[in-house]
Amino acid sequence: MTPFFLHIPKTAGSSIRTLITLNYASGEVASIYGDFQGVFSQCARLVGRTAGYRLIQGHIPYGSHLSLGLREARYYFFLRNPVDRHFSDVAHALRDPTHGFHSQVASPEATLQTWATLGDQAIFFRNTTTHYLSGVFFSREVDLTDFHRAARVVLESTFLGLAERFNESVLLMARQLTWSHVIYEKRNVAPNPIDWLMTPEMRSACESRLTYDLALYEIARDRFERDARRHGTHLQEAARPLEELVAIQSQAFPELEHSEYLVGDPVPTQNPPGRVIPADSPLGRWLRPGTGGHPPTTRGGQTDLAPLTT
Repeated sequence: MTPFFLHIPKTAGSSIRTLITLNYASGEVASIYGDFQGVFSQCARLVGRTAGYRLIQGHIPYGSHLSLGLREARYYFFLRNPVDRHFSDVAHALRDPTHGFHSQVASPEATLQTWATLGDQAIFFRNTTTHYLSGVFFSREVDLTDFHRAARVVLESTFLGLAERFNESVLLMARQLTWSHVIYEKRNVAPNPIDWLMTPEMRSACESRLTYDLALYEIARDRFERDARRHGTHLQEAARPLEELVAIQSQAFPELEHSEYLVGDPVPTQNPPGRVIPADSPLGRWLRPGTGGHPPTTRGGQTDLAPLTT
């Protein structure tokens, strides 16, 4: 079955895109973006032409495999605290004139309360995660039946990660997809986050417009905890050095952190001199479970593990 990376906006998907570029050869990934009609039209044009793709990714709703004429698919996605995700998207709209809601959030008349209650003006800011995971995708309002469908996706999808547990999530995703590259570039981080402006009243106003998303997030957190516990302490032990390596990398390339990233663009931070992941370290063992390790399926046959100490 073809894996699908369903990228819900502002859930650290730009960083995952750097790993997609590193783990797949050019031409092995189909990227789909756009509004409801745009995504649907792109899928229609790809019907019968997906055999050569090892991954399909983008801002796509659950069920896109059916629009592509595929009976089954494996879905991978990340969730984030809905209120934090909302305000991160507001910050993105503020700084990006091409964002569909830039004019609303950057208007001189806009206030902090306007940002908290954008859901009153635009369906995009009302239960965004539920729209993606139910497949409704902003074609109409979501209801309880849609929430139940989205909850089933959260519970039964191949992989679910949390933006707040990003390094652990990356390692779980990498193991399932047999990725060799796991040292991602931190991308599309807000240079001027608006978190410090948020008041309890703003959060409360926002929460009241995200009822379904908040419930989905609690279900997702419970599932993630259960998935993580299956690995004992090894997952957290492997995540710590990954976090350290990414931090070192971010310090060396600070100009990249606030830039966006699209699959296929260069990944300039890869394979810096002297980077070594010992084979017997928690991270090295995570990437080579059992005796067989991972097959060399990555771009150019290179991995984040070269050179290895043994």
